[in-house]
Amino acid sequence: MLRAGAEAIKREIYTYRMHALNYSNNQRGSLSRDQVLANRTGAITRQLVQTEVNLSAIQPYNESAEKPIPPKMYGAAASDNGYSDLLPDDYIKIRIGDQINYFKKRIAQLDLRLRIFQWLTYIMGGLGTFLAAVGFELWVALTTTLVALFTTFLEYRQIQNTLIQYNQAVTNLVNLQNWWIALPVDDKKKQQNKDKLVDSTETILNSELTGWEQQMQSAMAKIYEQKPTSS
Repeated sequence: MLRAGAEAIKREIYTYRMHALNYSNNQRGSLSRDQVLANRTGAITRQLVQTEVNLSAIQPYNESAEKPIPPKMYGAAASDNGYSDLLPDDYIKIRIGDQINYFKKRIAQLDLRLRIFQWLTYIMGGLGTFLAAVGFELWVALTTTLVALFTTFLEYRQIQNTLIQYNQAVTNLVNLQNWWIALPVDDKKKQQNKDKLVDSTETILNSELTGWEQQMQSAMAKIYEQKPTSS
């Protein structure tokens, strides 16, 4: 829930900096961009504190040299100050490029972790079969428990589903990036195309987050599911 709230605020900040969608002159009416931002971030935080998050002690983010505002960015967004208005090319570099790099890094990490646990599962399964064959049946229970433990861990961490979500997000972001690059110069100046760039990007990122939330909820429900025991 906290991640969802943080990502929602991040979407508003980038849309604000791009003067797009609700922050464009065509849609915000008599309100200033600052007023629109305040209203929308206020709605996000009010909704957040109506969830179970309100039952925990939320630690404030105290600005310091080690924890500046905005937080220090890395990679493609390292040169961004976090406040200035963005041109579409800046948005592609800082927002889309940074997310693509993040997803690719996480994909490599998750792929390695998935392979390790898959091999551990295969090894424990084979070891259990070997122990049973040589008469060490008492140890078979241990290998069976370890196989179940590895499988449950993979389900809890949702590694396979997360890999799918990240790969889909990278593909969609790269396609969107290519669409913008291929646009004629005159079309890049049109507000409707700038709105489409921002809306499509934030929709792709939100879809990844929504899928992640649903997977985590399903995983937790499965883990805590009360299965009837046979009498």
